[in-house]
Amino acid sequence: MSKIARYQGNVRAFASDARGMERTVFGGTNQADDLTSQITASFLRGWGIVGAAEHPSLEDFNAAMYAMSQFIAYQHQMGVPEWHAEQEYHIGSICTHDGESYQSLQNANVGSQPPSEKWTPVLTSKNGLTHLGLEETAKQAAGALQK
Repeated sequence: MSKIARYQGNVRAFASDARGMERTVFGGTNQADDLTSQITASFLRGWGIVGAAEHPSLEDFNAAMYAMSQFIAYQHQMGVPEWHAEQEYHIGSICTHDGESYQSLQNANVGSQPPSEKWTPVLTSKNGLTHLGLEETAKQAAGALQK
């Protein structure tokens, strides 16, 4: 498969422009735009909420597609997801916290806010010299160049 070209614009969620009651929270009748409100017991159960002789509603299709595409839009916006206390991270998982990126050093890493012994900073051009212990050396070198 060839590389998928990035959408040339601001990625937005499916049905984000729905009008009136065209999109509700999955399995419900209320409306919400935030991701946390989308993840309900009905959402986690999925199409099992629809009886065998019933058809899923337009609102539920819009709700499911909205939630999934909103997660994708968030990923495009952030690049690397923000750390959350309830998220389970594994060795190699990457998150951001307070503007810095961290990589998990343990599996089943839940509730351990970076920086901590369960995380290692991801080196960037912004923090690399500091995390390598070379910040003072870089300052001295920069000072010598200015003379």
